[in-house]
Amino acid sequence: MSGRNGVRRDWTLWADGRFVVTTPAVPHLPPEEGCHVLVAPHAPPPHAWADPDLTAAAFGLAARVCGVMERLELAPWFNLQANGNWGLLPGKSPHFHIHVYGRRRGSTWGQPVQLPLAPGTFVYPPLPEADHVRLAAALAESLSDSWADRYACHVDDAQIPTALNDPPHRDA
Repeated sequence: MSGRNGVRRDWTLWADGRFVVTTPAVPHLPPEEGCHVLVAPHAPPPHAWADPDLTAAAFGLAARVCGVMERLELAPWFNLQANGNWGLLPGKSPHFHIHVYGRRRGSTWGQPVQLPLAPGTFVYPPLPEADHVRLAAALAESLSDSWADRYACHVDDAQIPTALNDPPHRDA
């Protein structure tokens, strides 16, 4: 899809009140190696360890996205990454998100993902529009509102220490 001035933009595949699933206009992998999807909270913390419950829910959602992609035969294997290194570059700010790399059988099968070293150093074609449509429809069907109830982390606030050295609060 093109945005203003003909600049390509990411495609939203699915969203709810907490998360959005997109596929980038310029993925990190060439199509012969795989496909690229992002799972991100609408209000992301700077890194995964800033909000462990949100991180757990995001990885639960990413795993479900992998299952849908596998059923659609977009890829037989997946790598999940939440590294965020480019957010540390000058002029950038880190924000937690998960990369879902669908891996295809080919010359790099069984090897680590060879990621670009920096933004703007790669130009790979996006996921074909027909696959966007299929994936968006399958995610809408598979990820009902009840997914969050199955994968959300429920924490009793009374069990959370107020400081690192404080013991959990317990009723006497």
